[in-house]
Amino acid sequence: MLRSFFSIGGVLGFLLLVGCASITAQPSNYTTARTANEATQKAYRKAYAYQLRQEGDKAEKEYKKLIKRSPNFINAYLQLGGLYQEQKRYEEAKAVFFQATQLAPEYDTRVHLALGNIALKEKDHEKAAYWFKRYLSYTNNPPKLVQSATKKLGDAEFRAKALANPVPFDPKGLGPNINTTAREYFPSITVEDALVYTVQKAAKPRGQEDLYMSRLVDGVWQEGISLPVNTNRNEGAQSISADGSTLVFTVCNRPEDMGSCDLYYSVMRGDQWTPPINIGAPINTANWESQPSLSANGKILYFSRGVAKRRGACDLYRSVLQPNGTWSEPEPIKELNTPYNEGSPTLHADGQTLYFSSNGHPGMGGGDLSPACKPMVLGALLKIWVTPSIQRDTKKPWPSIAKGIWLIWLPIGLVGLVLWICTNLNCQKPLGPFR
Repeated sequence: MLRSFFSIGGVLGFLLLVGCASITAQPSNYTTARTANEATQKAYRKAYAYQLRQEGDKAEKEYKKLIKRSPNFINAYLQLGGLYQEQKRYEEAKAVFFQATQLAPEYDTRVHLALGNIALKEKDHEKAAYWFKRYLSYTNNPPKLVQSATKKLGDAEFRAKALANPVPFDPKGLGPNINTTAREYFPSITVEDALVYTVQKAAKPRGQEDLYMSRLVDGVWQEGISLPVNTNRNEGAQSISADGSTLVFTVCNRPEDMGSCDLYYSVMRGDQWTPPINIGAPINTANWESQPSLSANGKILYFSRGVAKRRGACDLYRSVLQPNGTWSEPEPIKELNTPYNEGSPTLHADGQTLYFSSNGHPGMGGGDLSPACKPMVLGALLKIWVTPSIQRDTKKPWPSIAKGIWLIWLPIGLVGLVLWICTNLNCQKPLGPFR
């Protein structure tokens, strides 16, 4: 398989070798690998062969000669820019790609995406947003690249605003009784300051995981104690109910289980934890279920689900404990899930605030923490979650926030979308319907 002229994937390098006439119309002010004269095509094949053999210096020399001899030959600019980008010579890549946009902006629109990617890498967020918008302004782009450009546009706009408006953040360690040379993560806490967390004792990624509990005494967290639910196999991401009576946790790679990772539960009887039980269907499936979060009353369970062994995107789900003691069919939280990964949900005790990890919502990069809230509208708690966003999309109930005031588009009855002014999640002032 031949490589594309830049590293975002998509059209194969072969198309660039023979020309991209199928991508756009061919104006007369530039030539391509398909329309250039025989001498130019021969020189281009020579340069491209060097690039395929990873002889970058020779390929660069030939592309430069081509550009000097045939300044309207667009493929030489694209390939040379891609070569520079692969070599992390970003200033030179930007210069050549920019020349390509001036010569033939519509020939292969991915050049705009490449410039946006470089600007994002260099943390020039305003310029990145400009190039992503340029790419999205063209029609007939591949859906996957449109999705990627839309995501990165949101990131660029978010980062520019977030960096211009930093918020105080001063996390404190919990002390040496909890934090050790091992890995400690996935904490949850009860109202009586009992902290349950996961400890991975081995340094390797698949080391032994067990659950520990610590208590806060006179302002000091005590040494964690291994919980009796632990076995010689892994027990990981967990959630303890606010009253400390129910523990839901993750178990992986047990041949008797339903999927690659399943949720288990244990209940406190007197001062003893009951033997762990697989929570079963419909929560557990042949897929991957993990990272549970119980509501304060223990009757609502949020968790993350993905395909087996996490070979794909993960989404957030919600299940409700029924009067007969069974769990309802889990429902995906569609208003929060994206085509990317959402996980690690943590429901606040107020039941109105959900924190989760996402690399699909606009953020600073990787799996960012995102807040979501259920606002009060005229005294009634909505069933949908909304999350702050600097972009407004009237097709979805995404809010935007400015100076402590939430502007939220919400579907109300038959009137369509209504814009509300909300303070402290209490929405009282509709501004009018918008269909």
